[in-house]
Amino acid sequence: MDERQELAREFASRSGWGTADMMALAGDASARRYFRLDNGAGGRAVLMDAPPAAGQSVKPFLDVAAYLHGLSLSAPVIEAYDEARGFVLMEDL
Repeated sequence: MDERQELAREFASRSGWGTADMMALAGDASARRYFRLDNGAGGRAVLMDAPPAAGQSVKPFLDVAAYLHGLSLSAPVIEAYDEARGFVLMEDL
């Protein structure tokens, strides 16, 4: 497990998902990584890792999600985030 994955696990734990299985998902064309969390009881979430040291920021994602929700449009529900460390825990669609 690399350092970012350890930080992601700590973030998941602080967000109530500490015992969940963490499985890597396909990434995109950026430095972001995604993990599916599964608590074994039917609960699932997606953890986005957007490392600030790689020039990534979760703020635009948070802003767009809030904007879409404000228009009553569909967007993943943000369950928790740590903007300084670059983590977002969101609804698994």
